[in-house]
Amino acid sequence: MKGTRKNLNSQLLEIVGAKPVVFNRALAQLANSAGAGLFLSQLLYWDGKGAWEGWVYKTIKDFHKEIHLNRSEQDRAIKIWKKLGVLEVKRKGIPCKRYFRIHADQLVKLLERIKQPSSLQNSANQFAENDQQVRAFEHTTTESTTKNTNKNSVIQTGALPKELRDGRDELVKKFSIPKNYHG
Repeated sequence: MKGTRKNLNSQLLEIVGAKPVVFNRALAQLANSAGAGLFLSQLLYWDGKGAWEGWVYKTIKDFHKEIHLNRSEQDRAIKIWKKLGVLEVKRKGIPCKRYFRIHADQLVKLLERIKQPSSLQNSANQFAENDQQVRAFEHTTTESTTKNTNKNSVIQTGALPKELRDGRDELVKKFSIPKNYHG
């Protein structure tokens, strides 16, 4: 039987008296940054509530008060979202205010990519498949050259098919996998 005690989050909300900030972890995943995810989550909350059609203005102090990101953390988040083509920033007025516009079409397009089976998982599967092909080729080559004094000469001279070398090398670089990995 469950007790009648309020959950801890409800108790904390009563003590602190502040509403929690909604954080969309898909945004953090997309930006590869929790801070950038939090920053855009907060901008999305304010979207449509600004006086200037399609734009939201927030000062550095506003963001710090709302989501406790300092200036450098905000700047980093802005840089990430601008680079991804999701965010446009304008500075206007005295004192200067930062106006933000979210390019929803670009954001949706990027989110659709992570909605599909993970590109990381697809790459890992491709790596495993290429690794199996390389191992099979290495095994066959080693067996067929056992009679030679240097039974690995084919591999040492780089005689792997180009498509296997390229695919494996690309994945090794992308995921920092040691070249001698045989997992």
